[in-house]
Amino acid sequence: MKRLAFCVVAAVLGGCATVDRLDGKLCEKTYDGMVPMEVVQVMNTNWRLLACIPLGSGDPVNPNKCSCRWFSNTVTLDNQLRMIDAEAKRVGAKRAVDVISDSSKESVLFFLLKREKLHTSAVLVKDPDPMPAETSRQ
Repeated sequence: MKRLAFCVVAAVLGGCATVDRLDGKLCEKTYDGMVPMEVVQVMNTNWRLLACIPLGSGDPVNPNKCSCRWFSNTVTLDNQLRMIDAEAKRVGAKRAVDVISDSSKESVLFFLLKREKLHTSAVLVKDPDPMPAETSRQ
């Protein structure tokens, strides 16, 4: 019984939303000349009891913080895109390109607990720097 109680508490407290960042200088310019500013990956987790009752999810409004949304499911593509948009605004990016999402589900304690994760990554880009005007020789 203690083991079950521990797993339930760990599952509920484990609902989290995160934003991981990499420097965009590691990427090449896009096909249309946009300059990469940052590569970002957002992740959100949801725990369910009996695969249908949401226990806790990450808080997409406050990622990377010790916050949780109790008894709700915030693991949606819409929330993922909102986290990417918030990060783009933070760094001054014009848009996100190469957006890719992947989800995974796994059961814990047979069918009692189920964890769902959604990962979304994107490259945040800005307009190309203007070409310096050529100086004319006289």
